[in-house]
Amino acid sequence: MPHDAKGRLLKEGDVVLVPFTVTMVSTGENYCNVNLESVIGMPPDGTKTNLGAINTKQVYRAKKHDNGDWIPLDDGDGDEDDSGTNIPPTGPDPGGV
Repeated sequence: MPHDAKGRLLKEGDVVLVPFTVTMVSTGENYCNVNLESVIGMPPDGTKTNLGAINTKQVYRAKKHDNGDWIPLDDGDGDEDDSGTNIPPTGPDPGGV
């Protein structure tokens, strides 16, 4: 059975966060993209995954929680708890943007 980096069971339909480091920022008049490198390497040798040209509107800045999980840096609701209460829902963009 597949498990995440913390040993939790994964199943189809689960939403996951994959921590990446921004390695390059590309700005344009109508969009901005980033290149990314995974924080967690793949077994058995720790090889990192690289992704290129990901739109910045598809990512959240993150921080490492005290329990070791990665969480969004700021939920945008103005308080200090970063509870995620104001993070937009995941799934297809109903506006097609």
